[in-house]
Amino acid sequence: MGKIGFFSAKKERCSNGPLLNLVSHNKHMLTWILIFLALFTTGMRYDATLSLISSTISVSTMILLDQLVRKFLIPKFLSRDQHQLHYYLASFIVVYFLIWGGVLLERIVLSELIISGIVKFKYNEEITNAHRIFPFVRMAVLLIGTFSISTISFLLSRTKAAYKISDNLRNEKLDMELRYLKAQINPHFLFNALNNIYSLSYTNDSNAPEAILKLSEMLRYVTDECQSDKISISKEVKYIESYIDFQKMRVESLPNVEFIHNIMNPEFKVTPMIFQPLVENAFKHSRVENNKDGYVKFYLHQNDKELVFISENTRAACFAKKTNDRSGIGVDNVRKRLDLAYGNKYIFDIEDNEKYYRSTIKIKIR
Repeated sequence: MGKIGFFSAKKERCSNGPLLNLVSHNKHMLTWILIFLALFTTGMRYDATLSLISSTISVSTMILLDQLVRKFLIPKFLSRDQHQLHYYLASFIVVYFLIWGGVLLERIVLSELIISGIVKFKYNEEITNAHRIFPFVRMAVLLIGTFSISTISFLLSRTKAAYKISDNLRNEKLDMELRYLKAQINPHFLFNALNNIYSLSYTNDSNAPEAILKLSEMLRYVTDECQSDKISISKEVKYIESYIDFQKMRVESLPNVEFIHNIMNPEFKVTPMIFQPLVENAFKHSRVENNKDGYVKFYLHQNDKELVFISENTRAACFAKKTNDRSGIGVDNVRKRLDLAYGNKYIFDIEDNEKYYRSTIKIKIR
């Protein structure tokens, strides 16, 4: 059943393809044909022969002007970033001579055809007066319109191309900045993790082998999973849990550490390791292992409207006076990554005093 649908759809695309390609490749020719028919139909109220000659010469002159503008005037004056005044002066001269040239050619051709008897045209006063003035006005309107459309079309296409280049450059710059900020996390995380394992090994702690295994799992997440721009929030939660377990291995008991998460959609995509610097700083600046009253708390909530992450920790005495000290990549990295990834759709708030430090991230989903 699927194959039949596939082949029928393919056949339909093939049958429609040539017609669409024909229209696409010959749209300029079709435009000129429509203009010719419009001019010919309008002029038939005087005489069909006169209308045919005038329409043919008018459209031919318009095509000539269009080609001169696109193939000569624009490449020579506009495409080389020269002053636009030169372009309009040269275009005025070209349009002026083509107007008179078209009108004179029309009169010469019509006169020769009448003299030779090929065209039998009966003049009357109304037609004669109209034929003296109208061809010049009509030719001027048609050629000025042709020049304007050709110029505007080029300027719009150049503006569109410039915007596209600008967008590409901006996207490349943002991508490079994101990669740079993300790359800062890996060595910083590894340095802290190895310090923890060193402490366990130095004291002959039995948790050292398990810590190494846990570290390998986290490194796999950092080096493999986090290479994507977005990752499911469930994996981020699992990583934070692993990091907390890793920290608990350094101390026999860390009762005042908790991580509460309430996730509506486990597959919701989030920037990888966007919360990790805050988690690391919470452990570092709380010194919870040496402070029986200290605590570290993390709260993560996601629904269909927003994503909220809160990191809160008590301040160790040695950090009480350093209210702005967040070593390593820290807060600046988080803020920059939020700017690049979410623009103005987030709130990053910090509450800092001598007793505790709380950072809150709210990301708007809708």
